[in-house]
Amino acid sequence: MYLPELLYMSGLINKFLEPFSYLIYTVTLVVSIYYQRSVTKVFLLLYYIFSTAIIFYGSLLAFYKTLGDNNWVYNLFFLVTIVVLSCYFHRVLFGRGKKTLVKILLVVNILLFVWYDIVLKKFDGYYNNQVVAFCFLSIVAYSFLYFHQLINNVNEESILLDFDFWLISGYLLYFLGAFFVILFYQNAAVSQRGFVWGLQSIILFLSAIITLSGNLWIRNQNKPA
Repeated sequence: MYLPELLYMSGLINKFLEPFSYLIYTVTLVVSIYYQRSVTKVFLLLYYIFSTAIIFYGSLLAFYKTLGDNNWVYNLFFLVTIVVLSCYFHRVLFGRGKKTLVKILLVVNILLFVWYDIVLKKFDGYYNNQVVAFCFLSIVAYSFLYFHQLINNVNEESILLDFDFWLISGYLLYFLGAFFVILFYQNAAVSQRGFVWGLQSIILFLSAIITLSGNLWIRNQNKPA
């Protein structure tokens, strides 16, 4: 394979690994819902269908630059992400303190979006990495609250058989790992931003694989003897 073809394939992987990862999440939710349906899982499934579609569109814009800018895609996407995942964690977490913190962080995230994207008019043509970084940090905080909850409520049931455990483990890996990528993305040289963004996509892919593997392991453990 010639160098131009290798570069083209590398570009494809770099740009489209992200929507492919969200597709893995979508498949994971479909499999999980097939065996055990819940309102929360259906809610997350709709979110991941949306995520796959909009990030695929954003990847097309990045790959074919003549189609236009894709910054607005990510600004919108991470607003939807913090709203959806805040609702999810508000449902998963229990205790007034934890639920109140989720509400506070959600309000702060929305206010940051309004300030940067609407008041300062940075929704289109500008990637608001500070807003996105705070979104990621908020979800990391939610994840730690969940694991704190697990530690303080140990019972005889294995946490490895809990779908939420695998899902949130994947979230912690992605949002904590990618937080530093997003935080320093804007300061990276233009020539290096593709590589930096590729790291974020790889972390997302690994988090999706963790969630899918955990879900398949649960299905295998629940098979009748």
